[in-house]
Amino acid sequence: MRQEDADRLRDKIESRTGTSITDLRFFAAGQNADLYLVDLDDRRRLMAKTMRIGDSAPPNIDLEVEGWMLYYLTMKSKLPAPRVYWYDPTTILMDYISDEGQLNDTVEQMAAMDLAALHSIRSKFFGMERDTSVGSFRQPNHFEVSWITF
Repeated sequence: MRQEDADRLRDKIESRTGTSITDLRFFAAGQNADLYLVDLDDRRRLMAKTMRIGDSAPPNIDLEVEGWMLYYLTMKSKLPAPRVYWYDPTTILMDYISDEGQLNDTVEQMAAMDLAALHSIRSKFFGMERDTSVGSFRQPNHFEVSWITF
């Protein structure tokens, strides 16, 4: 990350959290964004996901949809999703969750059951209040009375 981009991210996080950053470092690269580990002066450890700028950024993709989806999961499911502090089209700031080497068959089976339970959420219509995404693809979710039409 260029220094001016790092400074912008640092300013954005500090203004949104009201806390100084003690450490901001690259964590991993994803398909459409990069992850940064953020240590705050109040001892919280967060994860910042930021859109890539320039040629490596996929067209027509932003992080606002993913931020909303993570928030939705924390409100409507038992899936272990990070708490989202804020999101916008270029950044998601969320809790850092370490797997601490605990990912195993039992944990994966529990996650699969929690994911399947999302399909038990009932409504008069098929769809959601907004479009979502699957990876880098937009998923239209306009409400329909018919499953086939949806």
